[in-house]
Amino acid sequence: MKKATETVCWQWADPKHFEAHQDDFIRPVGEILEELHGFLPPFQAASKSDKPIVLECELEEPVGRSGLKVVRPEADKKDESFWAFRRGRAIPSHLIFAEKELTRWVCLWGWRKKDGFVIHTIYPGRSAPREIHDPAITLDQLSSAIEFWRCHAIVVTDKGEFSLEPEA
Repeated sequence: MKKATETVCWQWADPKHFEAHQDDFIRPVGEILEELHGFLPPFQAASKSDKPIVLECELEEPVGRSGLKVVRPEADKKDESFWAFRRGRAIPSHLIFAEKELTRWVCLWGWRKKDGFVIHTIYPGRSAPREIHDPAITLDQLSSAIEFWRCHAIVVTDKGEFSLEPEA
């Protein structure tokens, strides 16, 4: 792992995006961010892109439990996935009742700035494309998102985590 050579100021864009994932971590997030520090791309003042950086890293120690599971499109009843609305969401998600699996992978989404990094979200596991019903998805992202979400589902462990109707 690369060692950090500069001080990075971590800033949350909106901590609500992290709240959905915080219980999945088994280590302090501040400790994990310090490990990710060395993987951050350098700040480029000339860059005018507001496109987020998606940093996906495998660390030496487990970071938490992944909320994503591979499913077979022709799943049997034992592995049946379904579509529903996650708590606090207005778009449906592909879900499955399962146990979350321990992982050393962590995904960080955000924007680099001169003296730090603005965190959109961080979660244990690999990166995933936007969900197919996400209003921010572009047409060129849709095909790969459909293919991904056809074979992957978000793990839920309790019926209180979702609804068959969107929240008002």
